[in-house]
Amino acid sequence: MKDYNSGSSLPTTVIFHTNFSDSSQQIQFFKNLGLMGGLLMVWSYGSGPFSVDDRL
Repeated sequence: MKDYNSGSSLPTTVIFHTNFSDSSQQIQFFKNLGLMGGLLMVWSYGSGPFSVDDRL
């Protein structure tokens, strides 16, 4: 699921949030970049102590 989220955020960011003269588009662009960075970090390092896999 997390691979899909980070993969779908990239085209959305590049296609729909490119008008940097509009400040709301610029904010949404950087928000999407931050979310992609966070998802890729969890994907590469794992969820660590926040994982619910051991609790189930």
